[in-house]
Amino acid sequence: MWSVFVLASLAAIIVLPTYTSTLYESNLTCSDSTQKTAREEALNKLNDVRKTVATGMAASQNGAIPAAGNMYKLIYDCDLEEMSSLMVSGCPSQTPTITRAINLAKYLT
Repeated sequence: MWSVFVLASLAAIIVLPTYTSTLYESNLTCSDSTQKTAREEALNKLNDVRKTVATGMAASQNGAIPAAGNMYKLIYDCDLEEMSSLMVSGCPSQTPTITRAINLAKYLT
């Protein structure tokens, strides 16, 4: 069931320009206020990674990658969380058992 929450939460994070207006502030207290800390941690982690990329501090095999020219801070949207939660509410909560597999190595050689 946690995977449904994660999917719904990721879908609820939107990208908007960050201004000083309260219009663009995250409201992390959605209908399920018990998950506020999880929302905040996920949002902060994503913004930290994006900030590293935006400032050109992200490492690659050849050194640092160039800074992003136009990367905005993410904010959280409870309305999008609710819509995405409704969209996945009919999905099974457990992964189906696999009864057979294909050996891909056979096709790659």
